Amino acid sequence: MIGTLFKDYRPLKFFSLVALLFCIGGLCAGIPVVTEYLATGLVPRFPTAILAVALMFMAALSLATGFILDAVAKVERKQWELRVYRQTKNG
Repeated sequence: MIGTLFKDYRPLKFFSLVALLFCIGGLCAGIPVVTEYLATGLVPRFPTAILAVALMFMAALSLATGFILDAVAKVERKQWELRVYRQTKNG
């Protein structure tokens, strides 16, 4: 319940934290592959490389989702404030 409220009221912060976790996982999986490639010129752990790319893609997707939902939440908050203002002004 707390996670749902956090996601609804602070979507950028929530999805940024999720993106950070995905990014850390992608870096942990990808750094050994890149260092091995630089040393030998070969990528013997191809599934690990795919995993690293997928995790980094998920991080970017999560961050973009956070930006979009944060913009939507700000518009919703402004609309709510305008409705409250109009109701108090009219009566």
